[in-house]
Amino acid sequence: HEAITVLVGSQFSEDRSELRLVQQINEVKRAMAAGRVVVLVNHDQIYEALYDVLNQRYITRTNSQTGKTRRMLRLAIGARSQLCPVEPGFR
Repeated sequence: HEAITVLVGSQFSEDRSELRLVQQINEVKRAMAAGRVVVLVNHDQIYEALYDVLNQRYITRTNSQTGKTRRMLRLAIGARSQLCPVEPGFR
């Protein structure tokens, strides 16, 4: 059984607040790290933050000590961005 996260956006002002958008982006970040599926419904306001995610612009990082390779994707909120780990199965 595969865990699926469904995030629904709306035009209500509370749903469009910066706090709510950050919470939704953090949900995507957790799903990426866990390798879960995320479904976005009516979520135009966070697509910009997920640009690299939606375009599958992966960055590969290799740990110099262990040799383990990890796929990363960039999440951005305004001028701030960070690389986040992505596990297999994330969609």
